[in-house]
Amino acid sequence: LTFLTLSENPIKFVSPNAFDQLFNLKQLLLSQNMLSELANYTFKDLSSLELRDLSINKLEHLSRFTFHGLKRLKQLNLNRNLLVAFDAATFDDMLSLSHLSLITNLIRHLNASSFNSTGLSNLVSLSLDYNPIELIEENCCFSFTSIVRIDMRYCDSIEMIRKNSFIGGLNHLKVLDFANSNLKSIESNAFNGLEMLEELILNENQLTQLENHTFNGLKKLLKLSLSNNNISIIREQAFHGLDSLQYLDLDSNSLTKLVECRFVGMPSLREINLVNLKLDEHSIEKNSFYGLEKLSVLKLENYKLNRLRAFSFNGLNQLTELEINECSVADIDENAFYGLETSLLILDLAFNKLSEIKSNYFFATTSLGAARLSTLNLESNQIGLIEAHSFRSLTNLTTLILNNNRLKHLQTNLFTGLVNLFMIKLNKCNVEKIDANVFNGLSKLEIVDLGQLFVESLIRNTFNGLESLAVLNVNAYIIKKIEPYAFYGLTSLVKLIVPPNPIETLYEYSFVGLKNLLQLSISGSKIREIQNYTFVGLERLRELNLSSNLIEQLQVNSFDCLRSLT
Repeated sequence: LTFLTLSENPIKFVSPNAFDQLFNLKQLLLSQNMLSELANYTFKDLSSLELRDLSINKLEHLSRFTFHGLKRLKQLNLNRNLLVAFDAATFDDMLSLSHLSLITNLIRHLNASSFNSTGLSNLVSLSLDYNPIELIEENCCFSFTSIVRIDMRYCDSIEMIRKNSFIGGLNHLKVLDFANSNLKSIESNAFNGLEMLEELILNENQLTQLENHTFNGLKKLLKLSLSNNNISIIREQAFHGLDSLQYLDLDSNSLTKLVECRFVGMPSLREINLVNLKLDEHSIEKNSFYGLEKLSVLKLENYKLNRLRAFSFNGLNQLTELEINECSVADIDENAFYGLETSLLILDLAFNKLSEIKSNYFFATTSLGAARLSTLNLESNQIGLIEAHSFRSLTNLTTLILNNNRLKHLQTNLFTGLVNLFMIKLNKCNVEKIDANVFNGLSKLEIVDLGQLFVESLIRNTFNGLESLAVLNVNAYIIKKIEPYAFYGLTSLVKLIVPPNPIETLYEYSFVGLKNLLQLSISGSKIREIQNYTFVGLERLRELNLSSNLIEQLQVNSFDCLRSLT
């Protein structure tokens, strides 16, 4: 026998000889029974056992010889019992134990004798979630010489982590999780002894301030999570010693101001999450981010900043991504992004209150060349005006998102300088007028989303400059006239669809410039007349759809130029 399951029975007692001679048993499941105690030496013959599940019982005590003989046991599940304490020698025989789970018991104190057992020297993970732990004493974990992860989530009686709580034994610990544990304070030097810790999780607690040297000794820490606390004060040297930290999460705290030098001590920080704080326009000062020279990602969300001040991000010389969403930004000072010219690749200003884009908002050309910015997101603002040449220094921009704004008029020189633009999105902008040559110079643009247009006329050179565009869907329903040369410049376009519109006449030379067009559809409109030379320039057109119109007669030379039509 190698597998025995006795789960979900009303077993109250197990005889000390119940498992005699089961030398080959590898898994024993006794979960969801009524066991309140286990006799000594009950498992003495289970020398091959690797997994045992005693969860959801009523065990109150474990004696020294409860698990005697389990030398190969690797996983022990004691979740959801009534354990308050146990003899540390209980685990002496478990030299192979790697995973111990004590979730949802009644353990209140962790002291020097709690886990003082030679049998725990190979333990890799310990789960103590949902215990009413009140106190963690010094040297409580000195037997855990191999442990990598300790979970103490939802231990809502602990309130404080004292100085030197983890001294001794935890030389290999990588992850420590105290999420949702009602922590109210952490003493300075509380984490001494955790030199190899890489991730510390303190989310969903009641912390109000971080004292100087709170994280002292955590030289290898890579990720620190402090979201959803009530932190309003960070002492000047709170983060001192976090030399390797790469990710800091302060989401949803009570910080009202980013004070100069509070981030000193984290020279390797790459990403910081500052979403849902209580910041306003005076909260971000010059040098607020001093000391974060290697930061690459900064997220700010759900504030009332109103405006971005000059030099707000000074010192962030390696920042590549900046997100400022839902911050009520209505204005941007000149030099607000000073210092980011040569590093920033993504700037996200979506869901703010910008009503116009001024020509001095974004980077001026630097002595090192144009700004490196590749993606600019201005979606869901209130932008009704973009000053001419506002994007002149963004010559490396490939993606521009302007969805859900109030850009009714696309003016000449609106997109000047965007010589490498690949995609532009103008959906839900309710565009009513497009000037001639507004897209001139955008020779690399391949994706254009204009959303629903409210223009009445496509004028000469409306799309001039879009020589790389392959597909154009003219999503408009009130067009009355397509002027000659309206599509001039669309030399790569292969498919053109014009939905039903009140167009009555197709004028001569309307489609000049579409030399590679293969498919043209203008169905469901009110076309009555097709003038001679209307289709001049469509030498490669293979499919033409003019169905559901009001055409009454065809001229002699209506389709003379369409020799490739199949």
